[in-house]
Amino acid sequence: MDNEFLAKTLKRIFDECQEAQNRGDAKSVGTTLVEEFNELLQDFKDKYPDNEVIQNVEPVGLHNWTGASAHPQDVQKVKQNCLKIADVLDLDTSDFREPSTSESFTTINFEANQRVEQSVSIDSTLEMVEKQMIPNSEREKLREAVEEFGKELDSDDPDKSRLEKCLSTAREYQPQIALQLGAVALNNGIDVLLGAK
Repeated sequence: MDNEFLAKTLKRIFDECQEAQNRGDAKSVGTTLVEEFNELLQDFKDKYPDNEVIQNVEPVGLHNWTGASAHPQDVQKVKQNCLKIADVLDLDTSDFREPSTSESFTTINFEANQRVEQSVSIDSTLEMVEKQMIPNSEREKLREAVEEFGKELDSDDPDKSRLEKCLSTAREYQPQIALQLGAVALNNGIDVLLGAK
């Protein structure tokens, strides 16, 4: 089975668990998510027979005493197992969250974002690009947008419209990378806008 398909399915199941928890309906959709994860887990075990961590991940059982629906803890267990598999395969988990769906122009604000307390730079962003679960052609365009953004940022008089154009390109392929670039810009004292297509 294709690695990219497995990785995308892993992310989708994680995101659906997150959304179910946010909506408070983990019990009603949890059974389906648990079943989907257990099927995917078997695919991963077949694909990576020598990976001890993956082989030791147990299928998620249903803990609701009625047996008719999943318990919220089952959905949480699915999420934890998804992250464990992603970590052992060195997949990028930075976008294993709900993506921004705002259609308006948004000023990127990272004041409360703990992820950005880490050192962010063009180099670290390029490292993130290499780990994205996207086709090589898209990764190349994403890499070009990040490199162009970095060159513009390093120029004597950075052009905000060019920076924002690079951000829009990055957002098309991977919103998390665009947010990372916004953090780099803020670290350099430039407040940029990230617009929807």
